[in-house]
Amino acid sequence: MTELTYTEEVVSIEKLKEDDEFKTLVPSNNSREDLEKSLREKSQIFPLIADRNYVLIDGYTRLDIMKKLGFKEVKILKYDFDSQQERDKAYELIWTFNGVRRQLDKNERLALFQKIADRIAKIQASKNKTEESKIVSHATQFSATESKQIEENEEFVTLDDGTTISALEYERILKELDKENKALSESDKRKMAILRINTPWLLKYVTDQKYKVPLDQAFRIYTRVKDLGILDKLKDLAPALRDPLITTREGRKIILNDEYRDLLEKIISKQYTTERAISEVKQKEALKRGGKVKKSSKPRAKAEEEDEGEEIETIDREDSESEEYDLVGEWKKAEEEEAKQQLTPQFTAN
Repeated sequence: MTELTYTEEVVSIEKLKEDDEFKTLVPSNNSREDLEKSLREKSQIFPLIADRNYVLIDGYTRLDIMKKLGFKEVKILKYDFDSQQERDKAYELIWTFNGVRRQLDKNERLALFQKIADRIAKIQASKNKTEESKIVSHATQFSATESKQIEENEEFVTLDDGTTISALEYERILKELDKENKALSESDKRKMAILRINTPWLLKYVTDQKYKVPLDQAFRIYTRVKDLGILDKLKDLAPALRDPLITTREGRKIILNDEYRDLLEKIISKQYTTERAISEVKQKEALKRGGKVKKSSKPRAKAEEEDEGEEIETIDREDSESEEYDLVGEWKKAEEEEAKQQLTPQFTAN
């Protein structure tokens, strides 16, 4: 992280200014009641983080509670830079103070890291473009032969999944993912890098908090569909069909288990809706268990590791055998979702 200096101050609470982006960047603190109790009984222990102009960078939940409790003054660490002009420094501070906070689970840390890394990358790209424009008139011109020699001499690396990428680009990605080792193991960094290079649409299921798909599960899905040669087909499915495949236990079974390969092919070819396929998986699992689907008694961490992260409702054998499918209704719903997706502008991160 960039070397920054700060001073400790006690200032009027009214002097602090809020930044809407900083305020919403970090997931809400799920320990708000404990924080309020601590602030009421012990007053403020840890300082808030602000820039030289008293724009609050970190500590929005505590600030909100202290205003509610009637605090007149607050302790801050005032860092010597302007967060409105040097956003990348502010992002680095936010990650430093939140990357290993206890209220963030692993997926929330990954999601926060991804958002901050993307923002910093955009800022750096913009700075590099500006610098390039300043020196363009002095750029060295290479002949076609020289350019080819440079290209041939460029080093490439082959990743675990067979992906080939420029060594310099891979090093850049790893550096971005290496900002906080406590949050990302070496194995996680490699998996994140591979997904980021090849399937950013799949990585969103890990980093977007509305999904919360474990990184290991997303990587298993990537490896499987890559081997099956259907990465693009899965990507192009309407969200109403694709999301349940990736975010539910039964959906992942359909992708990962050869036993359900025929169901996966029917979904990809749009012969089945995902809901119908998942219902068949539930019925088959129920029959294996003698007519009832039992809820897992394994610890959640172990269950996720074995792709047993969600529980399935109880299904009677008699009900499962007589269940009928509203295929037309299911497809109508999926097509409406796909139409909405096509009408919504799509943005791709740089």
